[in-house]
Formats: sequence, C-alpha cells, structure tokens
Amino acid sequence: MPKPEISRIAPLVIVNNIPAASAFYRDRLGFDITFQGPEPDDIFFGIVQRGAAMIMFKDVGVDPVPNYTRDVQHYARDEAVHLTSDTRLDIVMDRAKRALHGNVEESSPCVAKPVGGATLRVLDGPDAGMSAITSSLGQYDFQPLRWGTIVLQISKPGYVTAQTTVDLLQYGGGDGTGLFPLTANFRLTPISGTCATTP
Repeated sequence: MPKPEISRIAPLVIVNNIPAASAFYRDRLGFDITFQGPEPDDIFFGIVQRGAAMIMFKDVGVDPVPNYTRDVQHYARDEAVHLTSDTRLDIVMDRAKRALHGNVEESSPCVAKPVGGATLRVLDGPDAGMSAITSSLGQYDFQPLRWGTIVLQISKPGYVTAQTTVDLLQYGGGDGTGLFPLTANFRLTPISGTCATTP
C-alpha cells in the first residue's frame, strides 16, 4: 500500500510573546499573520502562513526552555485547539483553570485578626469582574480562574484598599476542579490604625 503524500505540515512552537514572534516571521521571513487571539487583550495563540507553510505559536505562561532544564512541576499543558480547514475562521481554545483560596487578616502591628466581609475582585484578564467575599473567619474561595497573571483588589470599609498581582501557574489541564487550589493570603490595614476592629 503506497504511503499517502503529505502536502504540508503545521508545527506548534512555544514562545513567550505572540505578537513579537509573529512580527519576526512577517518582517524577516515573509510570512503573513493570519491569527492572533483569542482576544486583542488576551493573546496566547497565533498563526502565520506563507504559501503552504503554516506555523502555530502558543504562549503557555512559562518560559520556553530546553526540556532538560524544565521544572517538571511547572510544565506546559497542551491547550485544546480545534482547527477547521480554514484556520483563519474557526479556532476554539480552552485555557486551563486554577482554583484560588486563602485568608485575609489585619496587617502588622495587628495580631493577624481575620477580616470578615472583605471583597476580593479580579480587575483584569479573561475573568475580570469575578469576586469573592471572606467569611467571618477571613477565608475566601474563588471558582477556578483561567491561568495567567491577574490583578486582585482586596477591600472593606474601614480598611485601606489593597491591590496585588497573583500568578496562577498552569498545572495540568481541565476546569481546575481536580487540581490543588493555589493559596494566597493577604493583609489589610485598618484606616483608624486601631487593631481588632473587625466584627
């Protein structure tokens, strides 16, 4: 039985900057940029083409390094990418998710008293607007969030509003329900400077 002829092949290349990689192939090697997305402010997949040649790029949230130097606990999961015959028109991506939980307490010099009723809100990224409220014990739980670096705001009346970044590293795949949640604890400073004012 004769072997079928392969008319073209499309490799997937791990990069840490989709627009920069795509621009290099366009400006230096004559490729056309046919896709970057899935959203203008959330670009983690790209495609360039030149004739029958097509190269796909993926930003997986970790530095692209040789396999022998890679930390096996921080590996890059394959994304679910479904391509039709016209790759410019139909691309569906499923970014892995990671649960996030932890505690909010009063900051030093207070004696780490739990802050109940504090609101934690995601300010940017694909899950912008998602929020969680701490329990009377100062504990919060987010539904699984899509991996990447997010900006988180922590606030409650009577306290100085805090803002910080959280790196949701990608461990494996799926919707995040089968993975250990990431723990991130935060501190809030009372505006009055008086400790133990949280009910």
